[in-house]
Amino acid sequence: MRESTQRPGTTGDKDAHERTDLYSFMREAGYQPAQTTERVSTRMPDPDERDVMSIPLAYRADQLRTTRDASQIELETSTFVATGDRAEQTYTVAM
Repeated sequence: MRESTQRPGTTGDKDAHERTDLYSFMREAGYQPAQTTERVSTRMPDPDERDVMSIPLAYRADQLRTTRDASQIELETSTFVATGDRAEQTYTVAM
């Protein structure tokens, strides 16, 4: 008998991987994400941020992502903070 390698929270069917992203969970909960806007910017960190992030005086990258439904109601907002030399952005847009 083979031991299952199924991840917790999945059903084991072939489409389970498609329901593990944030937007799939939103749809299953009855929300319909229509657009996501991501803003990436850089700035100098303040002294507290340098201490917490253990970085020398260098720039950092901030990314803000906001997802809205067709009525422009915010469904999700997240902020990502990293030093510019430790972050990379890749965007894929379905056409």
